[in-house]
Amino acid sequence: MAFVQGEDLFPDARNPEHTCVINDRCLLKTQGGHRVVLVSGMVLAQYALADRMAEAHAVVGLVDAAGVSRLRPPRGRKRRRS
Repeated sequence: MAFVQGEDLFPDARNPEHTCVINDRCLLKTQGGHRVVLVSGMVLAQYALADRMAEAHAVVGLVDAAGVSRLRPPRGRKRRRS
């Protein structure tokens, strides 16, 4: 059995909907206008999507707790420049 470039080895294995994996220890789960940040299975932060201050606090917590050095905003969101 030869591997063909571009062929998906696990076609049925996908991340659950509304889940964003940051790295091997961290993930974000979004549902019903709220987001939960998990690090090693423990809740680091939970906040409403409209709460920008809580989101910034969660990002700082990710940098401190999990060593996340590079974060991109989730797709579909546009950041306003001040």
